[in-house]
This record gives sequence, structure tokens and C-alpha cells, in this order.
Amino acid sequence: MENQLAIQKIENFEVGEYLDLVKTAKEYATFARSFNTNKSYRSDWDDFVFWCQEKNLRPLPALPQTIVVYLISRADNAWINQKGKLQKPLKISSLSRRLTSISQAHKLAKQPFDKNCPEIQEVWKGIKNKLGSAQIRKDPILLDDLRKMIESINNDNSKANSLSGMRDKALLLLGFVGAFRRSELVSLTIDDIKFVREGLQITLRKSKTDQEGKERIIAIPYGSNILTCPVRTLNDWLDCSKISEGLLFRPINRHGQIMDKALTSKSVALIIKRNKHLENQKNSFSGHSLRAGFATTAAIFGVPEHLIMKQTGHKSFDTIRRYI
Repeated sequence: MENQLAIQKIENFEVGEYLDLVKTAKEYATFARSFNTNKSYRSDWDDFVFWCQEKNLRPLPALPQTIVVYLISRADNAWINQKGKLQKPLKISSLSRRLTSISQAHKLAKQPFDKNCPEIQEVWKGIKNKLGSAQIRKDPILLDDLRKMIESINNDNSKANSLSGMRDKALLLLGFVGAFRRSELVSLTIDDIKFVREGLQITLRKSKTDQEGKERIIAIPYGSNILTCPVRTLNDWLDCSKISEGLLFRPINRHGQIMDKALTSKSVALIIKRNKHLENQKNSFSGHSLRAGFATTAAIFGVPEHLIMKQTGHKSFDTIRRYI
């Protein structure tokens, strides 16, 4: 019986263990291994290096002009890959992942690279406009962005210890680690959450892909850093808000009063877009960026696809591969 319970705990928290929010030096070592083992990211980087060799350009560190020409080339033209196979022009989702892979490779090598620089972002905007809005996917919020978003709230004297600041931190961290859809996040109630020794167990009673109301348990582990721990941050929000029943995340009016209704999905997007870390960036962020960020970050750290799907609730490998 004890062995069965132990196995159950491992299964419930397997994904969370991969995504402990703060890893410092260990994080980079993990990334170094996972970058080589994750086929998608390794393939992206190999293709960029292959293209640079053909053009006699330097891949690391790459100049913004090199990145721009590469993206345009892969968006507009078919090409023959290293195995001699004809490849079709890439769609926005694949181009976005290429840009992320190149950025992460530079970060790992401790080489300068800013994918948000004007030279890259102006062309990136044009590529998205040319290929059409139907293909455009919102940019993922990656782990480093998430940390800086929390830091920006903590460093803002008007928000750090305010009700809205406490709520926003809990919402951002829980939304990322739980890989929730906006509609799932705003519909959570006190009855859906359970504090356990390992962290949190959240019962998702209905989702976009499961309208029959079958319950799904989401595991949220403790983080090793108090400031970015989703479990402790949620507990802080509940303590200061005095919410003991009903909806978990609620609007706060201009008088600082918590309202007795749910946040809207649009409100989640606004909380993200208005964060001071993101407001000056030209990336296309939305309420979906937390969920997309979890899947992308998990893939970067080498988490197997089936475990990512366990946390996100995706039923199709094709769907999850759009993120990774």
C-alpha cells in the first residue's frame, strides 16, 4: 500500500519536478543536456548552422542581419536540407520556434543575442503580416520572462504588497506551472484546490477539450525560491484576500475592494500585457502565453512530450508539437 501511494505521488508530481521554478547553475547544465536531446530544438539549431555555412556567415554569435535574412529565406523559399530532402517554406509557428532555439543556443554559449532588437522585430512583424493572421500564434512567456515579471511586481512600490499585486503574482505563477487555459484559470474555486505535502493538487472539473465534466488532477509543486513559488504565492493571496470560499481569482475595484465575481479571460490577458517587464517589448503576448510558455519551457528542459501533455491536457501529439 505504501509503495502504491509513493508511485501515485511520483506520477502526480512528475512534470512539476522537471519544472522547479529556480535552478540557477543547475538549470543551465540541464538545458545543455536537453538542448542536445530535444530533437526539435537540436534540429532547428542544426538547420541554422547549415544555412550559415552555405552563406559563409557566422552562426555564433549571429548578427541581427544574419537572423533576419535566415528567417526571410525559410519563410519564402523551399530548400534542400542536410539529408537531401526538399523542405517547404516554414509557417509562423515553426519560424517562431527557430528564433527561440537560436536565442537559447546563444544564451547557453553566453553569447550576446537579443531577439527583441528593432532589426529583428521589424522584419518579424512583416513576416507575420505577409503570411497572414490565421497562422499567427502568440509568443510564449518563457521561464526567464516569468521571473522578471514577478520581479517587476515586487519592485513596484504601488503593487508589491497590494491586493492586485498579490493576486497577479499568484495568477501568473499558477497559470504557468499549471499550464492552464485562461478560461480554466478564472473558473477555479476554493473547492478545486488542496494543499498537500508536495504542494498543490488542483481539480479541473471541465476543460475546452472535455466538456463532459471529467475531472483532471493538476500537480503544482513547491518552488525552491519563495518569491517564485506558485504554492506559497497562492497561499499569500488567500491570506491577504481572506477568500475562503467561491472563486479563486476576482476583480479588484478602484477602491481596493475584492468583487464577488470571476475575472474574465480578457482580464488575464491585460494582467500579462500591462506587466512592466513586457510593456515595452514588441512581442505578441496574450493570456495564452503562459500555457504556451510552459510547453515551450518544458521542451527546452527535455521533458518528454507525453509528460508535457499530462500537464497541459492535450490529447494530440500534433497539437503539442506546435509549441515545441
